[in-house]
Amino acid sequence: MLGTMSQHAAPNPRSIAHLPPQPASLLRSVDLPPRTVDAKGADPRSLLAREWLLPDGLGGFSMGTALGACTRKYHSLYTAATAPPVGRVNVLANLVVTLVFPQNGGPERRVDLSAFRFGDRLIHPGGAAHLLRFEMLDPLAEGAAAARWTFEGAGWRMTREVRSLWRSGGVVITHRVESAEHLRIELRPLLAMRDMHAVAREREGFSAREIDGVEHAAPHASAIEVRGDGRRATLACTRAIFHHAPDWWRNFRYDKDAERRYPADEDLYCPGAFVFQAHPGHAHEVALAARLDTSSADLLRLAAQPDARAAHLAPIAAALAASAGVEHPTPSLVTLAQATDDFVVTRHVAGKDRATVIAGYPWFADWGRDTMIALPGLLLATGRRDEAISVLEAFAGHLRRGLIPNCFDDRTGEPRYNAADASFWFLRAVCHTADHDFGKAPPVPPALLDACMEIAHHISGGADFGIGVDPADGLVFAGDATTQLTWMDAKADGRPATPRYGKAVEINALWADALWRLGDHLPANAAAELRSMSRRAQQSLREKFWRPHLNCLCDCLRPDVPGVGARANAWTPVDEVRPNMLVAAALAESGLTPEQRRGVAHAARDHLLTHAGIRTLAPGSPGYAPRYEGPMNDRDRGYHNGTAWPWLIGFYIEAWLQAGGFDRSSRDDARAALAPLLRRVFHEQCLGSVAEVYDADEPQRPDGCPAQAWSVAELIRAASMA
Repeated sequence: MLGTMSQHAAPNPRSIAHLPPQPASLLRSVDLPPRTVDAKGADPRSLLAREWLLPDGLGGFSMGTALGACTRKYHSLYTAATAPPVGRVNVLANLVVTLVFPQNGGPERRVDLSAFRFGDRLIHPGGAAHLLRFEMLDPLAEGAAAARWTFEGAGWRMTREVRSLWRSGGVVITHRVESAEHLRIELRPLLAMRDMHAVAREREGFSAREIDGVEHAAPHASAIEVRGDGRRATLACTRAIFHHAPDWWRNFRYDKDAERRYPADEDLYCPGAFVFQAHPGHAHEVALAARLDTSSADLLRLAAQPDARAAHLAPIAAALAASAGVEHPTPSLVTLAQATDDFVVTRHVAGKDRATVIAGYPWFADWGRDTMIALPGLLLATGRRDEAISVLEAFAGHLRRGLIPNCFDDRTGEPRYNAADASFWFLRAVCHTADHDFGKAPPVPPALLDACMEIAHHISGGADFGIGVDPADGLVFAGDATTQLTWMDAKADGRPATPRYGKAVEINALWADALWRLGDHLPANAAAELRSMSRRAQQSLREKFWRPHLNCLCDCLRPDVPGVGARANAWTPVDEVRPNMLVAAALAESGLTPEQRRGVAHAARDHLLTHAGIRTLAPGSPGYAPRYEGPMNDRDRGYHNGTAWPWLIGFYIEAWLQAGGFDRSSRDDARAALAPLLRRVFHEQCLGSVAEVYDADEPQRPDGCPAQAWSVAELIRAASMA
C-alpha cells in the first residue's frame, strides 16, 4: 500500500522531453480580430449577440452586451462576490442614460442612449440609433481594462466606459461628452440586489437615501445608499446632483434564460437620477461608481485611482510575448493575456489567500477538474508558476480521502466531492508545474508531492464513489450506472446523459502517466513502486482499450455487473468514438504504441474535428446531437453527445504532434487545424474570450458559458505547442 513520502528527490528533466519549447510556435503569429463591433446602422439584435466581460479579480464581474441591454439574469454592470470568489450578488443591473437639450420657448428634446429588452421581441428605448461603436480597450495601450461605447448625434458626441474596480470590488462608469449646445445628462441606476442565479419581481423593502457630506471627498459629488433584500449598496457620482424619485422598471426580458425555459422576466428598482449640467464648447466627464457595503468617501477614492489591472496585465502579456519569441506583446497577445487572467481569482483556504480559477463566466465558480485542466495554459504558459502552486495548494487543502473538490457551492463556498477524475487531473497539473521551467524554478513544495502520494494511496486502496484499482489489470474503475463522475457529467431526466462508469480511458491514461512522471520527483524506492504500477496500467490500457475494427481506443470498459466494479468478472468495451481517447494519445507515458497514437489522431480528425472544437461523439452514433439548444433537459442530453468543445483542441493538437514525433509535417497539420479556430472563437460571442461549447454541425453556433477557462487555456497551450 502506498504511503506519504516525507523526503523527495531532485526532479529529473526527462519528464519534459515531450514538451519542448517552441519559440516559433503559432503564438508568434497569432492574429486575433480586434475586440470591436461597428454598430452604426447595425441590427440591434446582432448587438445583443455580442457579449463583454470585465472580472474584478475577486469572483465578481461586470458583463453585458454590445447593445447595452441585458440578455441574461447574470448580466450586470456590477456583480459582487460577497464571499470571494462566491456568494455573488447582482447589485447594479443597468443604467438609463438620457441627454436632455433645453429648447427656447419649447419642450425639451430628450435623447435616449439606452436600449433594453422588454417582453417578446421589443427593444426600447432607441439608444441603438446613436451608437457608433462598441469596443474592449487594450489595457496596455489605453491604461485601463474597460468596455467603451461611442454615441453620436447632431452637434454632440459621448463615450461611456465601464471598468471593474480591480481586486477592490465595485464598478465605475464614466461618461465623457462634448456638445455644441447646453445639455444635461441624467443617469438612472437600475438595481437588482439579489442572488445572481435568481430573478425577482417588484417587492417591498427597497429604499434610497442621500448621503450628506460627500463634497469633502470629491467636490460637487453626490452619493446615495440603497437598501434592498437585506443588502446595502453605495452609489456615488462626480459633479452631479441626485434627484430622489424612487420607482420600479418592470418586465425586463432575459432572452438567454428564456431559451432554456428558465424564469426570464424581472423588475428593477430605480432610486432616482443623478443629473449633470454640461456647457457647450467644453469636454465634460461624469463618473458613477457603485460598491456594496462601503463608505462614499472610500468609493470615490477608489473610482479616482488609475486602473490597477493594466499594470497587473503587463508582465502576463510580456511572458506570453517571450514564450512566442517576440520582443513586445502584440495586441493579440494582450488579448490572450487578459483572457487568461479573467479567470484567476482568490479563495481563502486554511487562513491564507490562495489563487484559484473560475471555471467560466457568468455562472460557474471554481471547479476542481476545470481548474486542473486549465492550469497549464492559464498560469504556466503566462509565467505565473507561483500562482499555479498556490492554486494546487488551495485544492490540496481540501483533499478528502484522495479526492479534491469537484466544485464549491456558489452560495456557501462549501466543497463538493462528486468527481472521480478531478484528482487525476490534479496529478497531471502537479507534474506540469514540477516540470515547468526546469533548472530555473524551484521544485514544487513537498506538501504537493505528499498530496499526490495521498491520492495514489487512496485510489489504489479504494476511495469514495466506488473508485479503486482492479488487481487483475492495474486499471482504475469508478462509479455505477447512477453516477456521472467524469467531465462528461450531465444528467437528463435524473439519469446520466453519457454513462461512463467502469474504466474510463482518460482516467486510466492520466493515472498511468502521472504514476510514471511522479517518479521523477521521488526517492528511488517510491519511484520504483509507482513506475511498476504505471507499467502495468500502460500495458492494460494499450491492450484492453484498443479496438482494431475502429483503429482507435474505445471510450470505456463497462463491468458486467453494474455497481460492483471491484467484483466484475468481465469488462465490455464501449465502442463509441469519443474525444477522451485523445488524452491517452497525447500523454507521453500513457503506454500507447506509435501506431495506436496515429490511429487515435486520425480517427479524431476524420470524425470529431470541427472548425470550432472537437465533437464529443462521432456523427451517426446512437444518440448523436447535432445542436445544443432548447430547454435544459435537451441541452443536457446533447452536452456530451456531439456538442463540440473548444478545450479539447489542446489534446487533439498534442496527440497529433505525439503521433508525428513533433516533426515538421505534424506541426504544419496542427497549425492548419488550429489557426482558423483561433481567429474565429475569440470574437464570436464574448469578445476576447471563448465560449464553452459549439453546435456539433454547421452552422456551429457558440453557446453554454460565454467565457470558459479551459477553452481559453487549452487554445493557448495548443498554440504554444504547434
